[in-house]
Amino acid sequence: YRESCRSGTDWLLQRMKPDGSPGSAAERLYYYRVPWALVLMGEVSAASRVLDWVSQNMFSRDGAFEGVSPQGVFESRYGSYPLACLIVGAAMLERHDLVYRGTRSLLTWQDPVSGGFYHDYHERTPTGEQEIFPTSQGGMSLLVGGHRDDARKAGEWLKRLWELQPDVGNRLYAVYSPHVGLVTDYPPDQEALYVTKKDEPWQHHF
Repeated sequence: YRESCRSGTDWLLQRMKPDGSPGSAAERLYYYRVPWALVLMGEVSAASRVLDWVSQNMFSRDGAFEGVSPQGVFESRYGSYPLACLIVGAAMLERHDLVYRGTRSLLTWQDPVSGGFYHDYHERTPTGEQEIFPTSQGGMSLLVGGHRDDARKAGEWLKRLWELQPDVGNRLYAVYSPHVGLVTDYPPDQEALYVTKKDEPWQHHF
């Protein structure tokens, strides 16, 4: 495992550019966990350079994780997830300039009533969808950012979602809406996004 981690880290370092940009950052937003991974491997200087580049090119004054990299899938789904992951790496490096702004922005993705995190920033309404893994990561990131009460709300959301499951031994529904509750009605071609079935070999959530 150590050798694999070292090889993966070297692969990342080889693709970093002198300005700290993580590879082909102009193609899409895919590198949000790179500072987290680098600092775990002791590559503090490299992680800091990535965060410097992010601060200059991908962080708004309000702490939104947006800029030169196209958002891709995060434009319509899981939008808070890259920011939440980046906050963890920034917190490990004590980059409070990013953590402070980032957690303030992350909080705007959270439903202050249910505690869940919305998919789409423009759909933060009673009918908007909230999901397990963005809420899980959002809660953990708020915790490292010092927002304990808001992190606890995310935990309560997860507890509520679990209690609403109708057949948790065989399937796990991942999406909740304040208006609908647990979302069990969805387009057939999007089933994998909404429910994890125990017997299926490929699972979108794991």
